[in-house]
Amino acid sequence: MALRAWCAATVAIVVAAATPAHADDDDDDRPIDIPLIIGEELLVFVPPVIWYWRTAEHQAVDWELGWDWDSWEKKLTFEKVLFDTNPFFVNAVRHPAKGVLDYHIARANGFGMTGATVFATVMGAAWEYVVEYREDPSINDLIFNTAGGIAIGEPLWQFGQLWRGGRLTYADRARTALFAPFDAIHDTVRVPHRWWRPRAWRSFELAAGAGTRRFADTARSELLLDADFEVIADPAYLADGPRSGATPAGAWNRVHARVRFADTNADKHMTGSYLHSRTSLVGHYAQDGAGNSRFVGLGTAFTFDKEALPHEWDKLAVAHLLGPQIELAHRGPGYVVRWEGGAYGDFALVQAHVFGPDPPFPPAPPYRSTLQANGYYDGFGASALTRLRADTRYLGLDIEVTMHEWWQIGGADRDSVEARVESEGIPATPQDSTDERVFWRAALVGHPSGRWSVAGTLEGAYRRGTWRDLDRRTAEHTVGLLLQVAL
Repeated sequence: MALRAWCAATVAIVVAAATPAHADDDDDDRPIDIPLIIGEELLVFVPPVIWYWRTAEHQAVDWELGWDWDSWEKKLTFEKVLFDTNPFFVNAVRHPAKGVLDYHIARANGFGMTGATVFATVMGAAWEYVVEYREDPSINDLIFNTAGGIAIGEPLWQFGQLWRGGRLTYADRARTALFAPFDAIHDTVRVPHRWWRPRAWRSFELAAGAGTRRFADTARSELLLDADFEVIADPAYLADGPRSGATPAGAWNRVHARVRFADTNADKHMTGSYLHSRTSLVGHYAQDGAGNSRFVGLGTAFTFDKEALPHEWDKLAVAHLLGPQIELAHRGPGYVVRWEGGAYGDFALVQAHVFGPDPPFPPAPPYRSTLQANGYYDGFGASALTRLRADTRYLGLDIEVTMHEWWQIGGADRDSVEARVESEGIPATPQDSTDERVFWRAALVGHPSGRWSVAGTLEGAYRRGTWRDLDRRTAEHTVGLLLQVAL
C-alpha cells in the first residue's frame, strides 16, 4: 500500500507539473547545459557520500535488516522498498534539503518545473539504490526528495528571480544567492541569457517579539523570530482592468518560517522551529476590474514543525502532495480583503502523540520501525488550510487555521508484523496509530507607518493521538506581541 501511494503521489506531482499553463514555463530560452548539471550535482552529491561511508557504524543498523547480494531483484520489483528507521532530522530535514538542491540545479540549467521535479526524483532514487546499496531503498526518502524539491525549491527559485536581469548590482546578486544560489553563481561567471526582471507582486515581512506560552500545567516565556514571504508571479495580478486566463506554473508562492527560544526545556534554548512552503502547479486567475479577483488552481506544499512541549517534542514533517488552492480578494479605496484556502492529500512523518514522553518500546536494536526507534511513524492523511486578511491604512487583521489528520501506514516497516514480545501490553511495532492537529493564529495589526507595524497575537494548538483504546489530548495557547517590518 505504501509503495503504491508513493508511486501514485510521484506520478500525480509530475503530471500536474507537466500540465501546460503558459508557454514560458521554462525560466528562459537558454539551452540545457548537461556538463554543468553534472559538475554541480557532484558538488552536492559527493560530500554526503563521503559522510555516509565515514559514519558506517551508524548505518550498520539498517545494513543488518535484510541486505544481501541476492536482494537486488526484490529492490527492483519494489518488494524490498520499505520505510527506514532513521532519526527524524535525517528524514525530515536532510532529504527534503537535498531535493531542493537537486531541483535548483535543474532549474538553474534551463529545466522547467516538470524537468526539475523529475531530476530531483531520479537523484533521490540514485542515492537510495547506488550510495545506500547495502540497505533496502527507503519509501519515505524517495517521497521527501521529490516533494521537498518542488514544494520548497520552486518558491525559493521564484523569489530568486526577482532581482535577475538588467544591470545586476552586488545587492541583486546577494539577494538572488539567498534564495537561488546556483542562479547567482551562473549570473556571476557567465553572461545571463535573461535581460528582464519579472513583474511580480511580492510581500516580504520580518517580525520579532515575545510571548507567553501556556500549557495545561505550566507556562514559559519565549522569544520569536518570524519571516513570511509571498510572491505571485503572474503579470495579470498587477494589471488594470478585467483579466482572465491560465496562470504560469509556480505562480502562487509562499514561504513562512519561524523559530522560538526560551531558557528551559529545549535543545540549545530553541523551543520551536517551523517552515511552511507552498507553490501552485496549474491554475486560473480572473479579475473584473472593479476590485474583485479569484484564483483557483492545483498546488503542492510542505510543512515542518518541531515544538517543545513541557516533557517531550512534537515533531511533524508533512509532504502535502497535491490539492486544490483558492484565493478570493476584494480591493476598495483604502482597504484590501483576501481569503485563501487549500486542501491536500498528505504523506507525513508524525510523532505518535498517544504514547507521550516515554514510549514503552524496546530501546535497543533490532529496530523494526521508526515508531520503535524514534517515536514517530510514516502516515497518510489530509490537511486543510485557510487564511483571512483584512488591511486598512492603519489597522489589519490576520487569521490563519490549519487542520490535519493522519493514519499510520502499515505493512512496509522493516518488520511488517507486530513483534510478539510486548512491553506493558504494547508491541514493539504497534500499528494503527492516528493523530490529529489543529493550529490557529490571530493577529491584530497596527500600521503606524507604511513599513513598520505592531501586532498583538493569540495562537493555539490542539493535539490528539490514539492507538486502540488509548486516547491522549493536549492543548496550548500563546499570547504575544510582535514588531513587524515590510521589506
